[in-house]
Amino acid sequence: MSALNMKKLFPLIFLIMGIGCATNTPPPNFAPNDVGLIKNRANADLRSISVTIAQPQEQIGKKIKLGQQAIYSAAWGDVPGHWKNALENALIRANAFDLTSEKKVSVLVKVLQYWQPSMSGTFPTTVTAQYDILDASTGSIVFSSTIETVGKTEMSHAFVGAIRSLESQNRAVQMNIIQFIQQLEGADLSKPIFPGRQK
Repeated sequence: MSALNMKKLFPLIFLIMGIGCATNTPPPNFAPNDVGLIKNRANADLRSISVTIAQPQEQIGKKIKLGQQAIYSAAWGDVPGHWKNALENALIRANAFDLTSEKKVSVLVKVLQYWQPSMSGTFPTTVTAQYDILDASTGSIVFSSTIETVGKTEMSHAFVGAIRSLESQNRAVQMNIIQFIQQLEGADLSKPIFPGRQK
């Protein structure tokens, strides 16, 4: 094969490896499988969960663009909604909060970074999220942590690049949720980090 033909062939090869065909791509699966029971659950009753995308001035790294995932599957048009459902599911399975506690709290998740290269073999996806736990009665922040995880998908997982791309995103968010639950183990939510209104 001539050098000229090889030059024409390379973009096609990268296209197949990087993006591939978007047929039969999986929906978001942010719920981690390996969630175990927390031995020392948080001393609070979880009342609500919110997941939002940070404002442009709050974002770190490259600006967050989530709309393009929907070209693979319509379900990918609501990443925050799937993240919220997966987090709620994982917290229930971990028995992370005490439903009998008088202290009522909300978990607020702000996505600060959600990025992956447009073309790659493993599509390393970087996800950074800030987790705040809010005391519902005072508005005080009693827990705050920023968690960054990177999800990758091996080439053997799927030939189609779009599938590997989405699976890397699944894995990045799953690891993010797992790390948050691990940090909840024995967390003391009795003292405010950022005070709210006084009772």
